[in-house]
Amino acid sequence: CGGDWLGKQPPAVQDEILGKAGGLAFRAGAVQLADFVGRKHSARWGAMHYRRSLAEILGKDAEVWKQASRGKRAQWLQRLLGGKERVVVGFVQQDIARLWGRNETTVLLSAERRAHYLKRHPEIADYEGVLQWLIKSPDEVHRNKEDAGVAIFYMKVGKRYLRAVVAMRPHGGDDLQPFIISVRLARPDEVIKSAEAKRKVWP
Repeated sequence: CGGDWLGKQPPAVQDEILGKAGGLAFRAGAVQLADFVGRKHSARWGAMHYRRSLAEILGKDAEVWKQASRGKRAQWLQRLLGGKERVVVGFVQQDIARLWGRNETTVLLSAERRAHYLKRHPEIADYEGVLQWLIKSPDEVHRNKEDAGVAIFYMKVGKRYLRAVVAMRPHGGDDLQPFIISVRLARPDEVIKSAEAKRKVWP
């Protein structure tokens, strides 16, 4: 079928057909090709097909993919690739920061940590444009089960979650800024299991 054919095509072809945001959502499993086919009735022409927008398919969740698709890579990544050792990846909401006794809401990403997660999880390259969105507006935040000073940010992306591990109280002193340790995709059952273990702290 058309969806199977499209799934075998390179990202450039998928983006040309579905748009950049639609292509990202398609590769993440958030949408299928059939989702873009809408049907409506015209008094003059009868039953008609039309192309549904990503917003029509996903509602407010479409904004995640629009953010990811803008400019290929966010400005902070361009600076990181330009040779800086670390950059600001986003700002945590104050009510989340206070859960760890922090006034500092800035979250950093280092070149070393980025290389670490891309080596282990190269698929995260497609999600780097929404890391700022994940830090700013997570769906859930959990405490790490092994280190209470570490937060885990989750944001739903298609059938899975984008998961960022953030050191909120880094070892070495509270004067250090929070920073990202790792990023990967997580299955829904992992998030549910963590919540059942009472590690969910926000919202």
